[in-house]
Amino acid sequence: MDTQLKEQAIALYHANVAIANSLKMAERRKEELEFLNVLAHQIVSDSTYEEVLVKLLDLFASTFKATFALVLLTHERKIISNPTHTWCQSQQANDCIQEGKEAIAFLSTVVIQQDNEWQLKPYLSSDGKRQVGRLFIHLSDNHVRGHLVCFDLARTELNMDFLTILNTARDLVISGLKRRLFEVKVVKRNQLLQDSMADLERLQAKLIHSEKMASLGQLAAGVAHEINNPVGFISANSDILKEYVSDLEQCVKKLRDVCLDRSSSSEAFTRIYQQYELDYILSDMHDILAANHDGLGRIKDIVSGLSTFSHPGELKKGPVCLADCIKISLQLVANQLKYLHVVENTLPEVLPAIHGNVGQLQQVFVILMVNAMHAMPEGGTLTFAHALDETSLTLIISDTGCGIAPEHLSQIFTPFFTTKPVGSGTGLGLSITHSILEAHNATISVKSELGSGTQFHLKFKLL
Repeated sequence: MDTQLKEQAIALYHANVAIANSLKMAERRKEELEFLNVLAHQIVSDSTYEEVLVKLLDLFASTFKATFALVLLTHERKIISNPTHTWCQSQQANDCIQEGKEAIAFLSTVVIQQDNEWQLKPYLSSDGKRQVGRLFIHLSDNHVRGHLVCFDLARTELNMDFLTILNTARDLVISGLKRRLFEVKVVKRNQLLQDSMADLERLQAKLIHSEKMASLGQLAAGVAHEINNPVGFISANSDILKEYVSDLEQCVKKLRDVCLDRSSSSEAFTRIYQQYELDYILSDMHDILAANHDGLGRIKDIVSGLSTFSHPGELKKGPVCLADCIKISLQLVANQLKYLHVVENTLPEVLPAIHGNVGQLQQVFVILMVNAMHAMPEGGTLTFAHALDETSLTLIISDTGCGIAPEHLSQIFTPFFTTKPVGSGTGLGLSITHSILEAHNATISVKSELGSGTQFHLKFKLL
C-alpha cells in the first residue's frame, strides 16, 4: 500500500512539474507573442524612423530583461561611430555610459561575426561576467549595418523556438526600418522636387518679366511719340495762353483807367474791349484748357498703362474687365498701328469680369498685337470681337496678315520657336502667352491660313 501511494505521489509530482513547465512555456509563448504583436504595431505605426528606433530599444531590452541597450553602426566589419541610440534601465546614467564604453570595446571584437543571427556572448565587466545579446538590423544602405545590442540579460536561453521568435523579430525590424528609410528618401525627394518647382517658378517669372521688358523696349519709341504729341500741343497752347494773359493784363489796366476817368464814355470801354478781342480770347482759352486737359489725360493713361504693364510684382489677381485691358494695351501700341493699320474694336465698353492680373493680361494682348503688326508689314486690319455664354467669355483677335503655315501651327507655343529671321525674335512671346493664360485658367487656340490671316481665340472663365 505504501509503495502504491509513493508511486502515485511521484507520478503526481511529475504531472505537477509537467503542468508547471507547460504553464511556464505557455506564459513564455504568450510573452513572445505579445512581444511580436507590440513589435509589429511599432513597425506599422506612423512614428518616425528615430522614434521607432527608440521604441525598439525599449521593447527588446525590457523583453530580454537587460539593463543597458544601444544601436551600433558597422561598415566593413568595423564600428564606425558612437552609439546612435542608447537605452538604460538604471537612473544612474553615468554608470550606464561607463558600462557602454566597456561594452563597445568588447563588441569591436565580436560584432563582425554572424551578421544575420542573434548572438549571446559573455564579457567581463567591472563587476563580473555579463551576457551580451546582439541582433542585426538594417539601418542604411551602402553596406552600413546596424546592430541592436542588449547587455546584462536575465534571459539567456537560445532554444529553437526562441530563435524562431528572434528571427521573426529581426525580419519585422528590417522590413519596418527599410520602409522608414524609403519614406525618408521619398520625403527628401519630394522636398527637392518642391524646391525645384519653386526655382522653376522663379525662373519663369524672371523670363516673363524679361520678355515684357523686351516688348517694352520695342514699344518705347512709339510710346514716346504718343506722349510727345500731347506734350507738344500742351506746350504750344501754353505759349498762346501766355500771350493771352499778357493781353488780358494790358486790357485790364486800360479798362481800369477808363473806369477811374469819369469823363470817359462807354464807347471808350467798348473800343478797348474790341481792340483786345476779349470774346475770342475767353472762348479760345476754354478750348485750350479743354485740349490741355484731354492731352494730360492721354499722358496719364499711357503712363498708367506702362506702369501696370512693366510692374514685376506678385501675381495679385482680382476682377478684370477685358475691354479696359484691350483699350490700355492699344494705347501702348497706338503709334505703331495708326499709320498702316486699321483697328476694328467691336468690344462693348463693359464686359463681364474675369479673375486675373491686369499687368500679365496686358502683356498677352501686347504680344498678340505686336505679332499681328509684324504679320502685316504693308498694313492691314486688326479686329477685336467677343463671344459670351453663361460661364465663359471668349476674346477673338484676328488680323489680315500673312498667316501661319500648317506645319508650324503645332509648334507656335513651343519656347524659342520662331519663323522670324535670326535676331528678329526670341521665340518666347507665344510661349509666355500660353503660360500666362494657363495660370489664369484660360485657353488659347489659333486658326490660320497662309495669305489670309490669323485668328486667336482666348477663352476665360467668368467670375
